[in-house]
Amino acid sequence: MVKSFINKMSAIFQHGSFNTLYGGFYEGTITAGEALKYGQIGIGTLDGADGEVIILDGTAYHGNSENQVRIVKPDETLPYVAVIDHQPFATYKVNGLTMQTLHDLTEKFPTRNTAYSLKMTGHFESVEISSKPAKNTKNYLEILAEQPHFTEKNISGTIVGIWSPKFLEDLYGDGAHLHFLSDDKTFGGHLTEFLSGQITIEVGQVGEMKQEFPQENENFKAMRFE
Repeated sequence: MVKSFINKMSAIFQHGSFNTLYGGFYEGTITAGEALKYGQIGIGTLDGADGEVIILDGTAYHGNSENQVRIVKPDETLPYVAVIDHQPFATYKVNGLTMQTLHDLTEKFPTRNTAYSLKMTGHFESVEISSKPAKNTKNYLEILAEQPHFTEKNISGTIVGIWSPKFLEDLYGDGAHLHFLSDDKTFGGHLTEFLSGQITIEVGQVGEMKQEFPQENENFKAMRFE
């Protein structure tokens, strides 16, 4: 650890959840403009479980299944989004980090019985991402199995997302749920694997979780989640 300091804890606002997506609810029920009020970084997907949303520095970007990135308009809707008021309590300087060694790094966190906000910035030897197609109607596991993957090498950018313990997996997933966006804003999506060069990792301990579901939406009220 290079730097550690006392600061206020991170807060997560989440609309929808890991399991509402897996249960097949893909209808956008919150606008990007509303969601962005809650923090500076985050992850999500657009209406229809279309692609991957990366929130960085208070702006939402959409990575689609054609490997293209654009800024999300304020009135576009999302079925799932997690927005984080990221307040890091520690920073690490690391080289050669992968998904596996990131898991090892979490063993150094103060406790593994809470969620953490993560932001990793710097140079990456390789980054592999995935991104769902638009207008999905299939089972979510089928969508994930069929989605395209893209790889870039020698790229600079930022990883943002959440690490959560197993007992919170119905809300956030088990372990790290991360999205990547390149510095030039042309490459971004759901992070599946990476090998870092020299990067800085910021870790924030989550002290507040606000969970919201679209209780006024008739289609959501009629869903039967298995």
